[in-house]
Amino acid sequence: GQRRVITASAGLTPRPDAQGEHPQGDPHFWLDPNNVVKYVENIRNGL
Repeated sequence: GQRRVITASAGLTPRPDAQGEHPQGDPHFWLDPNNVVKYVENIRNGL
């Protein structure tokens, strides 16, 4: 079969506070438990 790429963070906006190695904003969505629902929906829809 063909490999799929699922972007679990689709539809989420990075935190705007840029720091260190993340000048475009903080990409660490998984640190916010409120984002877990969106992750699960994106993964489910991608499978």
